[in-house]
Amino acid sequence: MTQSLRVPVKVQFLDDESLQGYLIRVAQENMFPSANVLHELFGMDSKGLFTKMVDASRNTLEISRLLGVPETRLIDLLPRPLEDDPSTFLTRGMELKQHFFARSFRRISPKSLQISPHHRFSWQLADVSYCRESWQILIDKCPAAGCGAHLGWSSTLGIHICERCGYDLRNAPASEVRSEDRGPLQLVADIVSNDELQNKRALLQLHPSLQHLNRGTLLQLVNVFGRLHASMSGIQNIKSLKYSLDYPDLTVAGARILRAYPASIVEIAERDPDPCSMTVFARLTEICKTGLSQQTIAFLRQMIAEIRPIARSTVRGLALVRQERDRMTLRDVATELRIENSAVRRLVKVGALRPEHIRGKKREIDWFDRQQVLQLGAAMRDRIATDEIHSLLRLPSTAVEQLVMDGSLRWHPSPGVSAAFTTPCLLKSEFQEFQQRLQETITHQGLPGSSRMTLS
Repeated sequence: MTQSLRVPVKVQFLDDESLQGYLIRVAQENMFPSANVLHELFGMDSKGLFTKMVDASRNTLEISRLLGVPETRLIDLLPRPLEDDPSTFLTRGMELKQHFFARSFRRISPKSLQISPHHRFSWQLADVSYCRESWQILIDKCPAAGCGAHLGWSSTLGIHICERCGYDLRNAPASEVRSEDRGPLQLVADIVSNDELQNKRALLQLHPSLQHLNRGTLLQLVNVFGRLHASMSGIQNIKSLKYSLDYPDLTVAGARILRAYPASIVEIAERDPDPCSMTVFARLTEICKTGLSQQTIAFLRQMIAEIRPIARSTVRGLALVRQERDRMTLRDVATELRIENSAVRRLVKVGALRPEHIRGKKREIDWFDRQQVLQLGAAMRDRIATDEIHSLLRLPSTAVEQLVMDGSLRWHPSPGVSAAFTTPCLLKSEFQEFQQRLQETITHQGLPGSSRMTLS
């Protein structure tokens, strides 16, 4: 195909353009009868979908020369299966399953086509059923009287033209997004944008635990949270709502939950009329089984484990869970460190200990990681109070301070020690070394014939 095909007129690829839309513009500029020849070149079917994903053996260099598109850019545009998750594809830096793309028909915004008659990449995404430029709800049918045909990919020679009746879609009517919903929908548009600054603007609105996730995963979370909202609100037939071009209520709801995460998930769980049944988390677990990438599933499972209340509400049940997770209660920590409960709270306040907040059925519980407590205990044992130094060496507090100032001794560096004990402390190991050096010096200076002697 590449040997016989000639593309004399090179067409510049636009940053926000879909590959299918670009091929239609190439066919239009080169007077091809349709874009089918180019679809065949890229392994697309008649709907402009990738049925044979371009593999490593395909000569992308030859195709890039044919179209005049840099090979690196072409590779970025072509969906590539992930090595560890072959059913998930990477395109435009986003990891998505095939069903997250609107596959059946061409979707457009009339007002945006008036600005530039090219097909935007975001119009292909099933959960982005609106245009960020015009704030119009996308349409996929010709509105001309007597037509009503779905807009396809193969026969048209212009994104703005109905291939059946020739109607100019730039004049088509379309409803618009309500002003109060544009904030959360702008977040979604920034997530899927090909502009790095817009991506960063989206990430700055999200909780730090979300900012490391792939943008495709964030879009999947918008979908999951939107479906969770619909499920908890009693909305039926969620699947048909997802793929329709009605008002994007699910996307709005999912974006709001994502932006307020994790408090939003906790709030949904607390609104459950029967908190003991944990319906929210059961439904999230079910959603995890419905065509999500491995990264998305891993995040949701970790989220459920961290936020879901502990089912075992008895003292014995909680103790078993604590033992399984190798955690300690505040009282256990106080016993291990040989300090009062109030001192443990001071350790938490200064950041020397970090509690793990466990959602119980009736209240929130604070547990502590045993290994962290043991490490802190080892640091706290390596301390000696100034009162003890006074009793050993008969040194006043001012003398100890002078020894610290000249570098002979050092205050204990752990903020936990300062928080747990009211008396100033030094590093015990360093004090013992200093004490030994001091003893050796005194012994040497007291020998007969020495030019010096101690005051004592």
